[in-house]
Amino acid sequence: YQGAYLEAARFLTGEERVYSLAEHRFGRPLPERNLSLAPHRPRGFGAWQAVARANWLCLDDGQVHGGVLNGATLGLNWILTPRARIMFNYDATWRQYRSTPWADGPSGPRPVPSYDGSGTIHGFGTRMGFDF
Repeated sequence: YQGAYLEAARFLTGEERVYSLAEHRFGRPLPERNLSLAPHRPRGFGAWQAVARANWLCLDDGQVHGGVLNGATLGLNWILTPRARIMFNYDATWRQYRSTPWADGPSGPRPVPSYDGSGTIHGFGTRMGFDF
């Protein structure tokens, strides 16, 4: 099977993600002002990040015919603090799938009429994450 994706993200509130050359990874995003609505603290609304992603997945290999998926995702991440975030995503996936089932015949396997399972899937998801 084969697959690939391309993703781009941009902070709408001016923050940046730091990349560590020593650890070969991105650090956690740090909002300039954490979410705070308490009257005795400076008010902050966290950081906002827009994300776009395109992906492709081919599930065909030899006699396995799983089809091809092409997808696009648009997302908005609200980073409340360095350890808490809420993510909103809209996904659109286009599936190209035509099965060629086989049946046992008198002289061995033979193809039977195929089924067209192609179509579009739309989805919206949200999740909240905390890490310690």
